[in-house]
Amino acid sequence: MNNIIFIGAVEGSLNYNRTIDYKSVNFKKDTQIGVRTELLRDVDTDMVGVRFYIRIKSKDNKVNILDYHVTLTFKVENWQKDFTNLPDKELREKDEVKKMLEITIGFMRGSLFVQEKNTLLEGLNLPIIIVDELLPLIQIITPSSKSSL
Repeated sequence: MNNIIFIGAVEGSLNYNRTIDYKSVNFKKDTQIGVRTELLRDVDTDMVGVRFYIRIKSKDNKVNILDYHVTLTFKVENWQKDFTNLPDKELREKDEVKKMLEITIGFMRGSLFVQEKNTLLEGLNLPIIIVDELLPLIQIITPSSKSSL
């Protein structure tokens, strides 16, 4: 596996519905959780971004409960040389991509823990996320500008 260096993180706004009595919500029974992952690859450098989104909605899809995302930037040794020209399917299968996604999800868990302190959401945890199931679904994006990462 190529050397991966964490460069930085950007957190989106934690948006949640403040009209819900969260203590009475059975999150396993009454909600559905959607996640989305994007890999932002720069073809000119060894910089890579991983963006992870989570949305919690009511089962009937009528009420948005929570929206949040984080973007982590990494420098991956030889990214430009070894990964830039790979087809998306092969790129998704690389150990480096899996490791960056694992780090991003872990960062989101910690970030949510901090963001939820002293709010109605305190104590809400992300469910178990099986990274291997997300890998084939990663949307690969090549930003048109280096400043996107």
